[in-house]
Amino acid sequence: MPSALYPYIVATDGNKPLLYVFDTHTHRLLKTLPLPGHRKASQITRFSEGGSLLVVIGDPEPVISLFDGKLNPLGQVAVGNKPVDGCFSPDNCTLLIANKDDGTLSVIDLATLKVIGTPSVGRGCEVLSYFVAAQVEPFY
Repeated sequence: MPSALYPYIVATDGNKPLLYVFDTHTHRLLKTLPLPGHRKASQITRFSEGGSLLVVIGDPEPVISLFDGKLNPLGQVAVGNKPVDGCFSPDNCTLLIANKDDGTLSVIDLATLKVIGTPSVGRGCEVLSYFVAAQVEPFY
């Protein structure tokens, strides 16, 4: 999904660690970005709410790349085996990555680009999202 501030579409290359950036209106290729730290093609991209951050998830290898909303590289983070999805917290302070083969989440502090937790969630975890509610009663 393109950001309201920076209107473009991104797509990963199926064979090489590259990110293609397209204009939302003309659908023309604007630029191609390398994915340093990735040796293989990545499969998944996710913008944060509002488009201020982008994560590129390395699916076949345990690494993610982060970019700001203007697609300037912020860095790479090592995660668990076979990362298949990710989601940003509503405040853009935390990123969760689902590691399918490990059965873990990589909880990443976006200020430091460090993994701050790896809770077990069961093998095969693939899809993540945050649920935000004004008032929620604890279920425990």
